Amino acid sequence: MCLVRRSHAWPALVGLLWLGGCWARGPAGEGRDRTGPGARRAQAVVVYVSLDEPYASPVFEAFTRDLGIPVRPVFDSEAHKSRGLAQRLLSERNRPRADVFWSSEVLQMVRLAAEGVLDPYRCPTAEGIPARYRDPQDRWVGFAGRFRVLACNPQRLRDEGLPLPKSLLELTHPRWKGKTALANPLFGTTTTEAAALFQVLGRRRAEEYFRARAANDPRVVDGNSPAAEAAARGDVPVAQTDTDDAYVRQAGGAALEVVFPDQDTLGALLIPNTAAAIRDGPSPQLARQFLDYLLRPETELMLAALPSRQLPLHPGLEDRLPATVRPLARVRVMDVDYSRLAEQHWEMDALLRELFLR
Repeated sequence: MCLVRRSHAWPALVGLLWLGGCWARGPAGEGRDRTGPGARRAQAVVVYVSLDEPYASPVFEAFTRDLGIPVRPVFDSEAHKSRGLAQRLLSERNRPRADVFWSSEVLQMVRLAAEGVLDPYRCPTAEGIPARYRDPQDRWVGFAGRFRVLACNPQRLRDEGLPLPKSLLELTHPRWKGKTALANPLFGTTTTEAAALFQVLGRRRAEEYFRARAANDPRVVDGNSPAAEAAARGDVPVAQTDTDDAYVRQAGGAALEVVFPDQDTLGALLIPNTAAAIRDGPSPQLARQFLDYLLRPETELMLAALPSRQLPLHPGLEDRLPATVRPLARVRVMDVDYSRLAEQHWEMDALLRELFLR
C-alpha cells in the first residue's frame, strides 16, 4: 500500500506519486537501493561476491527466474579475492550499500563478523549444514566447499626427476626451490590456508614453514587461476591452488594431476563459500530471501554440477552428487575451527607481508 497523506486539495499530485512508484512500504529499509549517491529504490538485492562470475551468475539467474527478484552483483578482482570486498564493506559500514556478502572463503567473513559488519540471521534452509561450518552467533554460514590442492605437471616432474609431492610441508625441501607457484598469500583462499596452518601447526611451526617456503623462492602470482595455469603450461612443476581452478585446466586438456595433500597427517583444507546479511543493509528482507535461496541443498547441488565441482555441505546428498564430485566426499579434511581463524590474523598478516610483499 502506498503511504501518501490524502488531501482533497492535491488529487493530481497523489495520482502522479502513485504512478511514479511510491516506495515507502514494508519493513524499514526494505527494497531501498543505495548503491550510489541519490540512487532510487529498485526491487533488487545487492550482492557483493568474490566467487568467480561463471559460477555465481547461474545462481543469480536462477534466483531471479524463480522469485522474480533481480540481483545486482558486485564482483571482486582475481588479484584481491574477498579481501578487496571485505575492505569495501568496512569502509561502507556507516552507510551500507550491499545486502549480502557471498565470499569464496572464510577468513574475511570471520573478520567482518568481529567488526560488527554482519547481521545475525538463522537461515532455515541452512539448518542441516554441520555446526563446524557455521558461525556460533549465526552471523555467517558456510556452504559448497572447495579444497586446497597441489596441481602437478607430470611431464615437468619426470623431466626434473622430482617425486609427486604428497604434503604441503615437504615443499620446504631444497628440491622444490624455484619450482612451485602460489597465489599472493595476502589474498583469497591462500590467506585462509595460511590462517588454518597457523591454527593446526601452532604459531612457531607455521612461522618456520612460511619462512622456509619464502626461502625456496616460489613464484607468487595474482590468484589461484594464474597459479594453476603456471603448472598447466609447465612453467613450474607444482602449484598450490583450489580444486575449481585445477579442474577447469584439466577440462581444457591440461595434463595436470591433482593431489589432495597430507592425507596421512593434517588432511586437505576444505574452504567453504560463506554468506551473510549486511547489518543495516538497504534491503534486509530481500537479503534474507536471497540467503534462504542460496543456502538450500538444491543450490549446493547446482554449484556441484558446474565445472568448479563444489562439494555440498548439507548431509544426505551423496546419491545426488555428480560422479565427478563423489570422490571429494571421501577426502580427509583438515580439522579446523573456522570461527577462530582470525585469532592470529595480525601476526600472520605481518609475517606474510614481510616474506611475500616485495
